[in-house]
Amino acid sequence: MNAISPTITHPTFGIVRATAAFFGRHVVAFNVLGFVAVLAMCATYIVQINGSVSAGYQLRELEVRIDELSLENEKLEISVRKAQSLSGLEKSVRMLGLVPSQSPHYVEAGLPSVALAR
Repeated sequence: MNAISPTITHPTFGIVRATAAFFGRHVVAFNVLGFVAVLAMCATYIVQINGSVSAGYQLRELEVRIDELSLENEKLEISVRKAQSLSGLEKSVRMLGLVPSQSPHYVEAGLPSVALAR
């Protein structure tokens, strides 16, 4: 004969049966809950991807702006070099109306004059 009497139920089997009965009665609710969870995860994924794509476009626009500013900076440096060159200085001098000196006259001072401090 069996050591366990057929009329006595094992405590673990009772929990398993109760759990199975609970899930059996609420199978539609769990399916709906699972579907809603999947939809929420999909929506979260789409929002994150959209944010990444938007950040990528902004990054690309900023890179283009950096390239434009670098080009403008190079042009300004070239214009500064032209303005500082001798030919640029000569043009500036002519625009100011200055003329080259023909024969400069240098002033020579005699002996230095000093005074006695009291």
